[in-house]
Amino acid sequence: MRQQGALALAGCRYDTYEKSLKGEDMQIIAPASTTVRNKNLLIVLLCSVFLVLFIYDGWYAWPRKNDEKIKYVLTEKRANLVAEDIALLESWKSYNESTPPTRERMWETLKKNNVADGWKTDLDIQVQKYIAFGLIPLVGAALWWFMHCQKRRAIATESYLSPAPGVEIPWDKITVIDNTRWERSGIVDITYMDKDGQEQQAKLDDYETAREPLIEILEYMAEHAKNAKHLPEEAAGGEASPKS
Repeated sequence: MRQQGALALAGCRYDTYEKSLKGEDMQIIAPASTTVRNKNLLIVLLCSVFLVLFIYDGWYAWPRKNDEKIKYVLTEKRANLVAEDIALLESWKSYNESTPPTRERMWETLKKNNVADGWKTDLDIQVQKYIAFGLIPLVGAALWWFMHCQKRRAIATESYLSPAPGVEIPWDKITVIDNTRWERSGIVDITYMDKDGQEQQAKLDDYETAREPLIEILEYMAEHAKNAKHLPEEAAGGEASPKS
């Protein structure tokens, strides 16, 4: 439930949500952002559509179009052809069954008779195939990135903050909560000490994770990270509005 008013955290204002954590098993979870999911899914779909189209053109549509061109010339333009050219056209079985020299000779014959419009050369068809081969790893990379981004989440429990899978930060190990980029970019930067006493950096981002549960986590962090220094320091007499 959204409370009336807002809670100012280190000069930045987060909308307040009531959340009661009872027991160690209770968590606030901000799952992966639907905005990022939809954007990445769109990229996967677009790459997949282009891959299918180039495969279709390179292996099926354009070779078939060449075969249909030969049939058209033999039926509609036959009267304009010499016997030698007619014999060549009639010897044509299909694009896929012909050799590169035969295709080249057919191309030259069609050009000579001014009926080559619409004919797809070997280079044209090979380019379609090369692009298709290039799109295969691109589709794979887009799918991997989609799945990778879907693993993003932030979790707050009574004992720790987990800004990313495999990272659990006890509340008393958080040393700095930097809200400087919150209003502009929706990002809160966190500095903490790891188990080896080394300073590490993490962030919470309302573009990468769902905004409303993330705000609950920020509220909860403000209450439980008691050793943290907040940046920027709260301006006297004023509150900043959150990024919409």
